[in-house]
Amino acid sequence: MFIIFGWQTTSKPVESVLKTECYHCKNMAGWSIWKETFWLELFFIRLIPINSKYRLACNICGDSVSLPDNMARDALNPNKRTQELHDQFLKIIEEHQFSGMTETQRDYWKSKNR
Repeated sequence: MFIIFGWQTTSKPVESVLKTECYHCKNMAGWSIWKETFWLELFFIRLIPINSKYRLACNICGDSVSLPDNMARDALNPNKRTQELHDQFLKIIEEHQFSGMTETQRDYWKSKNR
């Protein structure tokens, strides 16, 4: 008997949540939450979702950062969207895009692009 099985990843945009500067593409861009789902396949047919993750991605260049599930769920619930959640998203984006830079380089980059 011959059985073909494997896995596949699908990604789809769920919702646009904020607009801020993307330091990667140097544009003022919208950022959307994307849901990545890992599927178990049998004969190239998706059968069982194994795992799901959320990512926050720039709508222009596609630069993305992983989001904790609880933050993504809060952002998708209109009743739980707060200024604090917005600030946490900005912090996550900046930490991702400025990783590997010194504090002086970060300050210079921020002052240059304002």
